[in-house]
Amino acid sequence: KDPMLYGALLQHARDNTLLQAIRTSTANLDQTDAQAFLRQSINRPATASAAILELGQLANTDYATREWLLQQLGDPGHGASAALALARLNDLTVLEDVRDLIAGDQPKLAQLRAVLVLRLSELPSAAAIRQQLLASETLDRSVRDALR
Repeated sequence: KDPMLYGALLQHARDNTLLQAIRTSTANLDQTDAQAFLRQSINRPATASAAILELGQLANTDYATREWLLQQLGDPGHGASAALALARLNDLTVLEDVRDLIAGDQPKLAQLRAVLVLRLSELPSAAAIRQQLLASETLDRSVRDALR
């Protein structure tokens, strides 16, 4: 419940200890402090994925975090974790954003990670969106193959 303690953990704690702090950060810190701590935790390779997944918890109520996760889909190092965090939201609005990303003029890696969001989502509408996208003639072949 002490943001300074979490900051000290970033500087001095071993990865295992920091992973435990990441898992408790959204429960023990206010949203602003948790977000700052988690974004800093992403800079440590051993804790980056856990921090992104925990940030996903904040994306339920924080539009800026949701947008940041969508932007991370094209990142070679963090995109897969962002895809899982977005899929775990089980939010139709996220699926619609992902659909638009796939259909838009985005780098192929971002499109493929967006397909991953659709594949990992538990919402029934994810399959319908995949079918809708498959009907598009303009998608890259590898993206169409990933949608199947």
